[in-house]
Amino acid sequence: MRHLLTASLILSCGVVGARAQGPTERVEIRLERTVCFGTCPEYTVTITGDGTVVYQGRQFVRVSGSHTWRIDPAAVRALALEMQQAGFFEMKDEYVATITDLPTTYTTLTIGARTKRIKNYFGAPPKLKEMESRIDEVAGTKKYVAGTDELRGLSRSGA
Repeated sequence: MRHLLTASLILSCGVVGARAQGPTERVEIRLERTVCFGTCPEYTVTITGDGTVVYQGRQFVRVSGSHTWRIDPAAVRALALEMQQAGFFEMKDEYVATITDLPTTYTTLTIGARTKRIKNYFGAPPKLKEMESRIDEVAGTKKYVAGTDELRGLSRSGA
């Protein structure tokens, strides 16, 4: 009985993810940050269930261009499960306001055949902002994006 209950809990999660048994569903997490009227970093990072990370740096990032590396697939599945449990699929499709000068962040989560993309321009719940930060953290993008504070300082000084 106990094994039956455990099996049904695993199946009801939707992501068998954090287990080392291998993928049972397609998982993909994508984060895209756009420019603002200043020096906001513009880049995209895509993480797939097999642990592949594809980073594309465009403007105001330390490293421009396309770069690929690998992370632990279990970390990807754990992040997808974390996002799902935090209510990602139940959030609004967009958070916007009639203001200007801000960057936009697009976050996409795919688990199996289910995909949701959220546009965050302004007014998103803190949970979504935490998810955006977690994607960068798990993917390891800081070493490619970091340095933007120095770029902002140069920009302000007229360099």
